[in-house]
Amino acid sequence: NLYHLVERLTAEEAGKIRMYMTCGRQDPLHSANQKLRKLLEEKELSEYYYEDWDGAHEWDYWDVAIQRFLKIFCR
Repeated sequence: NLYHLVERLTAEEAGKIRMYMTCGRQDPLHSANQKLRKLLEEKELSEYYYEDWDGAHEWDYWDVAIQRFLKIFCR
């Protein structure tokens, strides 16, 4: 359970985590991802990036997301 894992993160552990999170606004998982996003933002991760834009749970969305991830983390 991701929520349980995030809630148990210590400040030291959170300070070591780099994360990029995205979810299409038309994805059936969007509301669940918003709940997780809120928890993650409270944990003050080392690096945390969240984006969303129009799109569904499909390869066209993920292809764009992968390119955005690479621009952020492979600089």
